[in-house]
Amino acid sequence: MTREELLARARRHMWAAWALSAEEVGSQAAETLLGLGMLVPEGGAAELERLRVRVSELEAERHSTNEALSDAMVERSADRWTAFFAPTQALREDEPAVEQRLIAYRAEHPDSGIVLRTYSNREAAVAHCEALATREGATGLVSWVPDDGDAFSPEELTYFDVEYCDGDDVPVQTCTGYVVTPLEIASAYDEEANE
Repeated sequence: MTREELLARARRHMWAAWALSAEEVGSQAAETLLGLGMLVPEGGAAELERLRVRVSELEAERHSTNEALSDAMVERSADRWTAFFAPTQALREDEPAVEQRLIAYRAEHPDSGIVLRTYSNREAAVAHCEALATREGATGLVSWVPDDGDAFSPEELTYFDVEYCDGDDVPVQTCTGYVVTPLEIASAYDEEANE
């Protein structure tokens, strides 16, 4: 409440008290002002004014802080959306562009020239070959035998039949002809790569 509003309110109450009894106005005025919380101890008026100024400063600071927070939230939200919808890794500032090796796995039967399918994971290509070999009657212990120790070496599906062993008690090995070949997928053309 402003100073003028407080004075106007005090005047109304004083006149109301005066109308009741003129003799008691002095005592009633003091009690009325005390009851309404309008009496301020000595030096209190200056303290009250200082508090009013501080309250208005804090309200102004609150508004500017809220505006700054709102602007920061909008900017941060926009940055997140930009990063989320960025069409290329180069536009994403929070994550460095890292070239990942993409590897596909081709299930095939090269002896007959049949490519069964290319998969994004080895397990799917292996399952496809094993299912076809089983349908064709292959039995025994399953083994995938690589051509060599290279990470991109094709692996051939081989069955070991433990019921039938050769003269040295070695299980008979049956190669099915089904092969899983890892293929590295290039993301860009490299002139210097082997063709």
